[in-house]
Amino acid sequence: MIRISGKIVNTRKSPIAVPPLWISVVDKFGASLKAEQTEPVRGAPRIPPGGMRSFNYVVKSVPQRTARTVVTFAPFHRMPIEKPAGFYCR
Repeated sequence: MIRISGKIVNTRKSPIAVPPLWISVVDKFGASLKAEQTEPVRGAPRIPPGGMRSFNYVVKSVPQRTARTVVTFAPFHRMPIEKPAGFYCR
């Protein structure tokens, strides 16, 4: 399992809702091995201007080839572009 924690900072001049996050576990080539979307707690207070909200998330059943995790805001997430095996070989 991998435990991921961080902070979401509101850099806007107005309050924002807590956004959903997209968590990807990737191998050393950047290929996605597992991906999950978090859902904000229903009814969570908005993040005020200049404010921040901490988050903690656990990814269970992590593939053994995991190299790192990538966290993005879910509405802006795009699935990784599939590349042929020859792309990684000379």
